[in-house]
Amino acid sequence: MNEVNTQAGETTALGTVSATIRSVAVGVLGIASIQAVMGGAGVQLVGIPAAGVWTLLILILAIAQLPSLLALLPAIL
Repeated sequence: MNEVNTQAGETTALGTVSATIRSVAVGVLGIASIQAVMGGAGVQLVGIPAAGVWTLLILILAIAQLPSLLALLPAIL
């Protein structure tokens, strides 16, 4: 991990770590968005009031890497 190359065309350890963190962050946001859209569509189809609020809650939970069921279960019950 302490290997740092500065020649053209070679990546540094810091660059690799930075790219990995960026990719994980983009993946988390992408999957959270998909979960929110699908959960919001389900809430809307079932006819639960304030579907937008529930969708936002699902998005926040998904970004925090918590299960969407925490928002969907109270909405269903």
